[in-house]
Amino acid sequence: MPKWAAIMLAFLLASAPPLQAAEVGSTELVRQCKYPRQGKRSIDENADALQCLSYINGFVAGASIVAGPRPFCIPTTATLVQEADAYLAWAGKHADMLTQPTYVTLQRALAEAFPCPK
Repeated sequence: MPKWAAIMLAFLLASAPPLQAAEVGSTELVRQCKYPRQGKRSIDENADALQCLSYINGFVAGASIVAGPRPFCIPTTATLVQEADAYLAWAGKHADMLTQPTYVTLQRALAEAFPCPK
C-alpha cells in the first residue's frame, strides 16, 4: 500500500464518528418514515426518508428469502412509500409497542397491512 494511502486511511479512521449503540426501540424509524411523502425537504429530511425506505426495502427483501410461512404478503403493485405509510399508520395505533425493536414492529405492521391469504 502506498504511504499516502495508509496516511489517508489512518486519517479517515481517526476522524470517523464513534459507533453508537444499537437502537432499542422503533421510534427512530417512525421519525424517519414521516418524510417520504413530504414535498420540500431539507437535506437531513431527505437522508431520513432514504433511511426509512432503505430499511423497509431491506427488511422485506430479507423476509422474502426466509424459509417457512410468510408473516406478510406485499402485493407487487405496492410501493415502498405505501409500505412506509402502512408502518406509520400501525405505529400511530400502537404507540405503546414502539419500545420493541424495529424488526418486531415493522413485521407486525406489514402483517396487519398486507396479510397473506389463508
